[in-house]
Amino acid sequence: MKKKMSIFLGFAVGMFFMYLAFKDIEYERLVSLYSRVNSLYLVPCLLIIFAELFLRGVKWKMLLDPSGKISFLDSFRLETIGLALNNVLPLRIGEVVRAFWCSRLRNIPVVTVFSTIFIERVLDAMLIFVLFMAAVRMDPLSGAVSAFGDYFLPVLSILMVGMIFLIFIDEIISHKWLSGFFASYAKVYKFLKEIAFGVKGFRKPLSASGIILTGLVQWSLDALNVYIIAAAFGLNGVLSFYKSVMLLFAGAVAASIPSMPGFFGNYEYSLTKVMGLWNIEANVAFAFASYLHLAFYIAVTAAGLVFIYQMGWSLGKIWRKFKNAKK
Repeated sequence: MKKKMSIFLGFAVGMFFMYLAFKDIEYERLVSLYSRVNSLYLVPCLLIIFAELFLRGVKWKMLLDPSGKISFLDSFRLETIGLALNNVLPLRIGEVVRAFWCSRLRNIPVVTVFSTIFIERVLDAMLIFVLFMAAVRMDPLSGAVSAFGDYFLPVLSILMVGMIFLIFIDEIISHKWLSGFFASYAKVYKFLKEIAFGVKGFRKPLSASGIILTGLVQWSLDALNVYIIAAAFGLNGVLSFYKSVMLLFAGAVAASIPSMPGFFGNYEYSLTKVMGLWNIEANVAFAFASYLHLAFYIAVTAAGLVFIYQMGWSLGKIWRKFKNAKK
């Protein structure tokens, strides 16, 4: 019942935002805008999407390696599968599937794998915050968006404190002041130790630098893709690279809101509203946002489905296994 309610609420949220995004759109104008898009820009766009997936695989491999060596091919495939399943199945079960598959492939405790995924998401949030704050300060024409920049420093600080806590959780739980407590709760101690293995990649400066740098390049490529699609719509004179970073941030925030698979509705509404702050017509903004969204959605989902079927699974089998799982 909880699963059904969560799925229903997710679709309801997505449909609500889809209504808000569509309600002022002129459909004939929308078709006209799509027809004038320079499709040649899709070539570099698709190349960058797969380069970004490549970097995601590299980053996750670096997080996993201290716990158990994993091949780049496996980390790349599982990362792509997770994103694809989030696009087509509800409840973001892609993260669950890639965690359990990775655990079975490399005999790594599933809690440790989930720890690497969690720290990956925390790091992504921190990096996109940093890029956003840099963009609003470097673009003098960022307009009303720049007013939000100062509010994100406290959030970034909280994320950094949480990250540092996780990195040093091994020392914290082993401290003599806590040893008596954990002697009585061995299962809790074991659980936290398995979490600690998931963040060991940050314990060495060289490894930590590699993970952070890979993440920065990954998100910068995502911003570059936004800029390329803006050029396909003839908007590159209005949407600078810095504004592309701001739109990337808006899309990331929108995707964090629980909704239907693929985050449709949230994404289009968010980007359309931000672009309105720069006096970009709603029809143009929606056409741009939906085109960008679909390009990424189709490429990632297609690649992920190929990997799923290569591994002898199917969407139906995955969904049935998840639906029948015990709470």
